[in-house]
Amino acid sequence: MNIHLQKCYNAYDFIIATYSSHHLTDDEKIQFIQLLKTLLKEGGCILIADVAFQTRSDLEK
Repeated sequence: MNIHLQKCYNAYDFIIATYSSHHLTDDEKIQFIQLLKTLLKEGGCILIADVAFQTRSDLEK
């Protein structure tokens, strides 16, 4: 359990994450979303908006 986030568990109705997940690997994205889910109140919602690329090399250009 992350001590810094402990007080935030089940604390939010809505979480918005924008223009950040493209910096994460696929495994990190899964971990990130799992973490966000722990921060939501029951019935809460997560909105993720980001840019999309065909390939990782397109992103790195």
